[in-house]
Amino acid sequence: MSFMGSNRRPASRPACGECASSGECFIGNLPEPARLRVIPLVSEQVFAKGDWLQRQGERARHVGVVKLGTTMLLRSGRDGPPCPLGLFGSGLLLGLCDLARQPNVLSCQAVSAGRACMLELELIQQHDLLNRTLLTQVMAAHMRSHARLAYWAQVVRVRSAPGRVAAALLELIDVQHSCQVRLPSYQNLADILGMRRETIVRALATLEKQYALVRHGRTYCEIDRDRLLASMDMDLTEEGGRTE
Repeated sequence: MSFMGSNRRPASRPACGECASSGECFIGNLPEPARLRVIPLVSEQVFAKGDWLQRQGERARHVGVVKLGTTMLLRSGRDGPPCPLGLFGSGLLLGLCDLARQPNVLSCQAVSAGRACMLELELIQQHDLLNRTLLTQVMAAHMRSHARLAYWAQVVRVRSAPGRVAAALLELIDVQHSCQVRLPSYQNLADILGMRRETIVRALATLEKQYALVRHGRTYCEIDRDRLLASMDMDLTEEGGRTE
């Protein structure tokens, strides 16, 4: 297994018993006998910001899970570049389509450095691991990722620009498991939220004036979750119009 593109990193064996993300991982949630069979076949892969973890339309030939780091799912239409859909963290399932012998329906790109645990489909078949126990955990992981994707679809229907950005920041708290959030690029946020880059900057400034967050340079912000919840307008538009 290797990630797409030229930024291949050496793989190592994961230390599943010491992993803080095991509760979100389809491997970590397997019953112990099944998990002990799978772990020797898993490789831990390091990725860098900008690496492609999978590309739409291509066969992955592996199934895996993001262990650490922030990623972005994207989808291409009939023409044009991939459109960002949302930000994801540990627990994101990779390569699901390959279990059905189908090409990827989404692309996934890293927006920070991180790690993923990968299991090649060929090894799954060789060791007769494609059973109900494994598939149950794979589908549970898919459902969690699907729910997060649905949340991002809901976020773009928040009326006000500060409210939309606030909803995105609340999700980033959950994605990164911390109230000190590492922000993606303003342009990535703008593309995901259907806004202009300048609107993102103004919305962050508004939330900071409301003491909902404190920015530490361009990259990080410390979020007061209660104030952020109080400041946001979660009313949804019927039309799903975009804020410019």
